[in-house]
Amino acid sequence: MRITAIKVVCTQGVNIHLYEDVKNIISELRSRHTGYTDFPMELKRQVYSIICKQLASKDNTYTQTQLLEYLGLPKDVFKEKYWNMYSPDMKLRQQVYHNLHIPLNYAEVECNEIYRGMLHYIISQADQRTDTFFDMFGKMGLVPLFCANGYSNRIVLLARRNYHQLVQFQNALKKPVKVYKHIKAFTKTIEVMGIEKQKEVLISKINQWLALFSVYQDWSATGYDEYTLAARYFMCNCLRTEYWLDSKLEKTYSYKDGKLVVDDISSYLDDTKMSRSRIKQLCGLSKEDFCKFADMYVKKIHLHLIEADYLNIESISTSIVKQGLDFQFDRQFLYIDMPKYIREYKRFEFSGAHMMDILKVLKTYRGNWIMTWKTYVENQNENSPYYRLSSKEADYENDVTLEVIYREMLNMHNVKPLYVYVYRDKDRNRPQSIAFITDIDCSEADDRAFMDKYDVGFRDGGHIRKMTMPEFIDKFIRNSHWKMF
Repeated sequence: MRITAIKVVCTQGVNIHLYEDVKNIISELRSRHTGYTDFPMELKRQVYSIICKQLASKDNTYTQTQLLEYLGLPKDVFKEKYWNMYSPDMKLRQQVYHNLHIPLNYAEVECNEIYRGMLHYIISQADQRTDTFFDMFGKMGLVPLFCANGYSNRIVLLARRNYHQLVQFQNALKKPVKVYKHIKAFTKTIEVMGIEKQKEVLISKINQWLALFSVYQDWSATGYDEYTLAARYFMCNCLRTEYWLDSKLEKTYSYKDGKLVVDDISSYLDDTKMSRSRIKQLCGLSKEDFCKFADMYVKKIHLHLIEADYLNIESISTSIVKQGLDFQFDRQFLYIDMPKYIREYKRFEFSGAHMMDILKVLKTYRGNWIMTWKTYVENQNENSPYYRLSSKEADYENDVTLEVIYREMLNMHNVKPLYVYVYRDKDRNRPQSIAFITDIDCSEADDRAFMDKYDVGFRDGGHIRKMTMPEFIDKFIRNSHWKMF
């Protein structure tokens, strides 16, 4: 529907006179046969600003297309053909965040609601226009699921075992009620009998399921239906022991005659590591929240088997296009949860040398990116499982040292400024070890506003801090127990 007049809601200084002024300038430029691509950058920014503020208004009734049409601009003026910049509509969709409080516990970063909120906060302020988001070392995909609103393509790159299991899990979630029925039946037994009385049975069941998923990639070979297995897969990823804990970093498992061999099956999950709070969270999971999660998981993310080299971005792009997603890999947003210890080194056949290769790619990459960084690995004690970047068990005799990696990060900062965002509180019983390194210069986060938007609570003086890369190295690395320089 074409609009010939516009009622602009006055918000943050936007009014009808500003709209008319911009419209007249555009009309004058077009009368001189000035192409849309040749418009002054200041005018482009002004168009972006007034439309963004109009769309964000509570009383707005117009679409972006209608507003552009009123100004005398093509509906696709923000796309590559013309201005190649973020559209107001896409930017506003990126800023939306819904925290469903799903009690998953399979990963240190993306299962932490504060860290997820920080990632969304950074991603929503990206400045390089793209419609595609890559989770480069994918686990289950919660970051693209919750933190990448506004991106048309949200792609999770997965190793073979993860890929086959998550495809089956995603297919089962197309009928979420059937999956939830099995979850509720299991948690109802726990609630009726009580956690303490059922703990031994619960531990035994979870361990059996973990062993089952370790052995079988093809769920149809187990004899169970896909909805039962999807429910068990979900519950395992809620209750399993955190694999990043000290006791788990160097534990190895082997296969014999196609079956998983573990010295002590109870080491998967024992009563000293059984979190009652997580059990209660699982028991309290509502049907409504689970179905919302399932609907998003089925519709919002694309799972991709990464058989190409993780470091060869062109081969990744070619592989994805062959699977049916048609896009030009140029400035796609890269989320890189960098492997940084023995379990993940083996999982991705990774090393410090590979890490250097990734940094070299990022040094000249034209799009935005975020990299998670785990500072707890930085330990000089040769007897520690955190020694250098991996355990001695990994046998990387010529692996790159952290000193070399940090020096490369400083070199990258000199090419394009890098920023580091950390969350810290006074409770030393909780990890204080995660940082997010990125080329995105975000505004300072207001802690109270952050907690309200992301529905999380900071404890013990918790706060979010922003630093430049040199400041991070000076304050957090030079002064730590690991002496780099």
